[in-house]
Amino acid sequence: MKKILNIVKHNTLFGIIIGIVICSISLVLAESINSDEVLYDNSNGNTSNDNVQDALDDIYNIIDHNSVGFSLLTNTPTGLSSELVGGLYRYQGVQNINNTVDNYICFGTTNKSDCVSDTDKYMYRIIGINPSGQMKLIKKEALNTAYAWISSGEVDWAHSDLYNGLNDSYFLTNTTYVPDNTWSNRIAATNWYYTELTNANVDAETMYINETSGSTVSAKIGILYIHDYYYGLSGGNNCFSSPNICKTSWLHMLNNDDSPPDTTNEWLLTKYNGFIGWSIKDNGQMYSGDYSSGYNWAGWNKTIRDAFSIRPVFFIRATERIASGSGTLTDPYILS
Repeated sequence: MKKILNIVKHNTLFGIIIGIVICSISLVLAESINSDEVLYDNSNGNTSNDNVQDALDDIYNIIDHNSVGFSLLTNTPTGLSSELVGGLYRYQGVQNINNTVDNYICFGTTNKSDCVSDTDKYMYRIIGINPSGQMKLIKKEALNTAYAWISSGEVDWAHSDLYNGLNDSYFLTNTTYVPDNTWSNRIAATNWYYTELTNANVDAETMYINETSGSTVSAKIGILYIHDYYYGLSGGNNCFSSPNICKTSWLHMLNNDDSPPDTTNEWLLTKYNGFIGWSIKDNGQMYSGDYSSGYNWAGWNKTIRDAFSIRPVFFIRATERIASGSGTLTDPYILS
């Protein structure tokens, strides 16, 4: 904000432009408040001004493109798309000994040694960057506890135990992963889409359109979309019918640095229907477990009431900065 004031002080025309922008955003926010819209619900009955802060972040980025996302785009790291793909500038590619995707970043600490020595707690990977300069992260490894979508019944994402838990004690308020309010305040509130899809046998672009045409809920923490997983590979492969290809995606959890590798299935955000959900199987394939329709892959008939691995996904505010690092596992990006 100091940068804005200094530039306005020495540039009358710019001051007028900024004034117009601020007034416009103020009118939008005032309309939201007058309509009794809850800006952000942290599942404990409290509201906060996260959306107000996001609006100020956007103003800040009008004149400062050193945001966490834009600064990375400027350096054109290998594997990061130069154009928007499914709403993001995305990291795409395979993860193997010959072609690593160097998109590692630490969250929860600014000490690189601590991060590298405790990847289970601090290490994340960058899915991509949105047009506002916010960076979308996914935890490198699953949470220490596996969770079910819900213990009983049939509910959508916004009413699930998993949604509520991730935005509370499972992750956001769990000091094992988010040490304090300083770190939780670095996470931006985001509109998460949720819908029900009965067909994953489509390309990444079609899946992106399908998944982002449903309802939304504003929250800080979500999990991986199906289209995120598909877009993890260059060309947006169909991971429903090409498991051997998609297992090489850098987003596949089993393709990590653990020895032996984790072999737990991972829940995805989009639901199938009823008490069935989509997940990533060990072999990289998408599964719905819809055994009622004859799709009983090798007896796999898990439902949203079963506990699967969870990797939290979230956006960090555009006003954050990268202090150092090259994005490799041994030299991850460090926030200032």
